[in-house]
Amino acid sequence: MEILGRGEIVDGRYRIDKALGRGGHGVVYRAFDVDLERTCALKLLAVELPEGARESLRREAAALATLRSAHVVTVHAFGQHGGRPYFVMEFVAGRDLGALIDSHYTEHHAMIPLHRGLSLLRELCDGLSAVHGAGLVHRDLKPDNVVVEDNTGRVVLVDFGAAVLPGGWLGEITGTPLYMPPEAFDGAPPTVRGDLYSLGCLAFELLTGVTPFRGAGVDELGRAHQRAAIPKASSLRPELAPLDVLFEQLLAKIPEARPGRAAVVGNQLEDFLRMHVLGVAGSDGPSVELVVPADHPGVRVLVVDDDPLFARVAARCAQVALADSVVSVSRVATGAAALASAAKRRPDLIVLDYLLPDTNGVDLLSHLRSQHDGSHAEVLLASGQLGVRDRWRFDILGVHDFVDKPVEFPRLVEMIHRLAARRGWVRASDESP
Repeated sequence: MEILGRGEIVDGRYRIDKALGRGGHGVVYRAFDVDLERTCALKLLAVELPEGARESLRREAAALATLRSAHVVTVHAFGQHGGRPYFVMEFVAGRDLGALIDSHYTEHHAMIPLHRGLSLLRELCDGLSAVHGAGLVHRDLKPDNVVVEDNTGRVVLVDFGAAVLPGGWLGEITGTPLYMPPEAFDGAPPTVRGDLYSLGCLAFELLTGVTPFRGAGVDELGRAHQRAAIPKASSLRPELAPLDVLFEQLLAKIPEARPGRAAVVGNQLEDFLRMHVLGVAGSDGPSVELVVPADHPGVRVLVVDDDPLFARVAARCAQVALADSVVSVSRVATGAAALASAAKRRPDLIVLDYLLPDTNGVDLLSHLRSQHDGSHAEVLLASGQLGVRDRWRFDILGVHDFVDKPVEFPRLVEMIHRLAARRGWVRASDESP
């Protein structure tokens, strides 16, 4: 498969920057739309297709373009280049779940925080529900096709090169064997329940670090999916015991024994998540200290630090950095108080200490991300005890902005202003009034 070079133009409009990844269906590039002057992702399929197949793919692209979900990549255009079809999609800057799973379990031998893992899966279920609601079956649901967006931690389902509409399946067997449903190995038509089996494989790996079924090759993997006993997630992570039944349903050999809708799975994950979140959020903590009234309409900043001096400095820096905008600031000293504050009023920006009296920044932010609309907030991690090797733990949370304590007032103002400009709350420093 030929790789397009930097600067090449696709269909007279899309300038290639670089290849982001390649698979059996084609190559994904970061590109620039010269007409609309925006960065995009362009997937060029690997082979030319006959007219009937191209029309089927066009209809699938049209169905995707109608989707309006924060957790499904937006499709902007569909066309042909050199006889090969291509999709143009929104560019989601971030890391895929495959890389994040590998970073945690393989490189660092650490579990992904449970609350974060569950909230990621819940958002993925929302995206998958939207896909199925449009009549599409994804057919290649796997960690590499789920991106966690930088700065927000938003989960986005991507890569629909294998997706089909009812009646659009041409009989080909496709997918990634580690995550394919048992019936797919025998050439059965793709179904929603097949996607949910793949979701079960992905969820099992995300929460435990290993896929439920393994084999030396495609044939051996197929036999494992079709015949091997379903493993218990709790045997690898005891706190997952309440989810063992859900995994048995998702990974059932017979499609009819699986849940029929992704929303059903999302609701069960939500119930389990609420039990864990409420167990922490319900603990006692100091009352929230508000600099301005809680119903203030501006940008909402939450400073979480048990050092009262730094908390006051950070609050003042936020007010200076956001001087062009209306701003309200809350200061809390514990993780429990932070959860209570965020539940009452969603923060837009969180300045977070790594070590707190009752928790650490990773666990707290995992809880915060799991709250309703928890991917909304920008996060600045401030700590005097956070080493470079510790920062990888925040990848799964979409956080890449750090400041070391002690920090000078102008530096903290500059960093908060940069985050605010990224979200459009203030003008960027190089813009004129």
